[in-house]
Amino acid sequence: MLTPPTHPKTVSPTPLVRLQENDHGAQMTAVSAWMQLEEVLGEAAANGVPIDEVPNLYGRIAGVWPDGVIEGGMTRAKLLGRIENPTWESPKLTFEIERHGAAAFGSTHAEVQLWCIDVAHATVNLARSRTRQLRPTQPRLDVKALAADVADLIAGGAEDPRLVWSKDRRHVRVQINEIIPPGGPKETAAARRKRFRESLERLLGESGWTRERQRDRFSRTG
Repeated sequence: MLTPPTHPKTVSPTPLVRLQENDHGAQMTAVSAWMQLEEVLGEAAANGVPIDEVPNLYGRIAGVWPDGVIEGGMTRAKLLGRIENPTWESPKLTFEIERHGAAAFGSTHAEVQLWCIDVAHATVNLARSRTRQLRPTQPRLDVKALAADVADLIAGGAEDPRLVWSKDRRHVRVQINEIIPPGGPKETAAARRKRFRESLERLLGESGWTRERQRDRFSRTG
């Protein structure tokens, strides 16, 4: 699903907007980079050369890219080796970049940003973004059934590697890591454990067990 960027914004590359009027050499270099990009893309289109086969496409795009961090958290360095599906429709060059910020924190999705370079106006802007599935999502866990299973074991005083009993069998500690192992997206594991604990506490309460102050410990009442 395509989603618009939170704060759409057109960015004029730094070399064209920050140069002093007397810095003619640097200014000419910046203007030259834009002219070369337009010329190379135009020639490729005229000769039927796919845009992704244009020699040093990354270097030519990097040459007109703004300095620093711009819209969408992009920097020039993040272009290297990640430009996808470049398309030239004069005067605009569009391409996609896959971002891995969410994936680094365990998400199964990555953000794919669509960027537009307008050589006629010397601007760079983030047109839109979408998500891409990187790997299958974890299968849904039936935490209620899992809680019911553990509650039955506790009510019956059963030995189980997921349970640690006191000597008098009136206290038990649930080994949550053995029931819902860590790993995968943090939000998923945390949400599963929360639902499991709520279900287990309710079920144990019905059979005469109460939760102690220490997390995942229960005591038999009466």
